Amino acid sequence: MPKSGRIALCVRLFRRFPAEEAEGKQIMLKSKLIILNLKFSPI
Repeated sequence: MPKSGRIALCVRLFRRFPAEEAEGKQIMLKSKLIILNLKFSPI
């Protein structure tokens, strides 16, 4: 998946959770980690 697609996905996840900015950044990081885990983990 291209980087821009991953960012768009993170933004979508971020928008789903209305949160304060600091909390939102944590959600962004967590969603990035989840995406990386999905990308690199064997199915």
